Amino acid sequence: MTDLHVVEPVTIDRLAQLCELIDADYALVEAAPEEGDAPGAGDDNAPARRVLQTGVPHIAVHCDLDAEGDVLSAFASWEGTLPAHLEHDVAAAVAELNWASVAPTLNFLVEEDAKGNAEIHLGANRAMAVGEGLSFAQLGHFLLSSLASFAEIFDVVAQRFPQAVTWNEEEQA
Repeated sequence: MTDLHVVEPVTIDRLAQLCELIDADYALVEAAPEEGDAPGAGDDNAPARRVLQTGVPHIAVHCDLDAEGDVLSAFASWEGTLPAHLEHDVAAAVAELNWASVAPTLNFLVEEDAKGNAEIHLGANRAMAVGEGLSFAQLGHFLLSSLASFAEIFDVVAQRFPQAVTWNEEEQA
C-alpha cells in the first residue's frame, strides 16, 4: 500500500494509480511531443509523452505534466456547445466567472462542427506546481478538487446557457 503522506515526484503513472484507487475510468494516451517540450522535441526519434484522460459526466478531462515535470495541468472540455452568434454573451460570462473565482479558469473557442456550422466549445483548466513532488494525498486532492471544480463551473455555465445542455433531451427521448 502506498504511504499517503510520502512526497514523491509526480508522474502520469501515479495519476493512473490514483484513478484505480478511486475506481475512476481513465485512459493513458501517447501524445506526440510538442515543439519546444524538451531537447529533441519534434524529432521523429523523440519519445512520446503520456497523458491521462478521465472525466465526469459530460466533461472530458486531460491531465498532463509539462516537459520539466514542474507543472501538473488538468484541462476540461465540456460536452455542451453553443451557436457562434452567442460569442459576445459567452465571452462576458467567461470573463465574469474568471473574475469571480480563483479556479478553474474558463475559456472558449469558436470552431466549425462537422456540418460546417460555427459553434462555441467551452473548456476549463487548473494547474499546480509539482516540481518538489506531492504526496499521494495531495495528488488525490488536486485531481478530485479539479473534477469537482470543473463540474461546478460547468453547472453554472449550464444554468446561464441552458440551450447548451442537449443530453437531458436525449435521456428523455
